[in-house]
Amino acid sequence: MLEFVAGKIYEAQKDLLKTGFEVTASNIRNKMQGKVEREKSLPEVYEYHNKQVEELVGKEFAPGTLKKFKTAYTSLEDFIQWKYHA
Repeated sequence: MLEFVAGKIYEAQKDLLKTGFEVTASNIRNKMQGKVEREKSLPEVYEYHNKQVEELVGKEFAPGTLKKFKTAYTSLEDFIQWKYHA
């Protein structure tokens, strides 16, 4: 039984490496239990980035920088809507 579980662990580890996820005990456990994290879409990542920049306005970023990032995000949304109707 232990050999079977060890084989499953190595298989999960190989899958994590193949997909570019970090190999940690919790990621291996989640992979073995079928709990897979959904990959983030580009707009989600960009929105997260803009929230981080917004928190740093006045400390590391100027207000104009945030405005440019928000404009770029809006352009990205418009492009995705135009190109992929999504």
